Amino acid sequence: MDYRQTILIAKAQGNEYDLLITLLEEDGIRVVRSDNTAEDIVYKSEKYSPAVIVLNCTLFSIDDLSAITSHFEGCCRRPAFFDLFTYECDIEKLEIIKDKYDFSGSILNNAYSIARHLSILCSYTPVETKKLKSMAKQELSEAMLKLGITPSRDGWYFISDCIMYVLFKRRRRISFNNIIYPYISNKRNVKEKNIERVMRSTISAAWKNADTDTKAEYLPGFSTNINKPTNSDFVFELADHVYKQFRTQFDNYYRENDY
Repeated sequence: MDYRQTILIAKAQGNEYDLLITLLEEDGIRVVRSDNTAEDIVYKSEKYSPAVIVLNCTLFSIDDLSAITSHFEGCCRRPAFFDLFTYECDIEKLEIIKDKYDFSGSILNNAYSIARHLSILCSYTPVETKKLKSMAKQELSEAMLKLGITPSRDGWYFISDCIMYVLFKRRRRISFNNIIYPYISNKRNVKEKNIERVMRSTISAAWKNADTDTKAEYLPGFSTNINKPTNSDFVFELADHVYKQFRTQFDNYYRENDY
């Protein structure tokens, strides 16, 4: 069988562990078992380069955990620590790892929830923020051009700034008067009232000139409305369109940045 990823799990016994391993293998993940010793975990980490390493923190001393974590960065793409199938986390031990690695404790106290979480971690790939911003900006530019908004208008830059801010701050609803307009004013050195007015004028023109199919593609929430969307509605609709084109990358970006 061709496995898509490898997970290293410290040795354990019990029906829940057996079920977890079965679920992971059914999902195409190779499971390598290790003894509950720092030496064996480090050795097998170097040998198999697993995507995720799973162990029960309660079974190791703080010194052992420190020794293990010092080797993980070079061997493992996405280390993870679990107090598997327990309802109490050893807070003192977790202090040395919780800020650097993914940790889930008592919330994942059954094989199905843990297998699902581990499968997600195995699918995870680090996001290149610069590349994601470039792709998002290109998609946004194409959408704005099809809506009749061109770079020759100041509204192009104001609307683009708004949408990129919303996308990379993961703000579905945010105050334009208190946050968005001041942000653009500071960035572009333009008065806030002028930003609002120019955006409104640009959106009105786009709404008037765009055909029904274009509205349905980029502004589905308003495509059947007679009245044009407000500045904020237009920005959130278009931001949602861009997000959907790169959903996986954005979700990983939000996970990386704790949004």
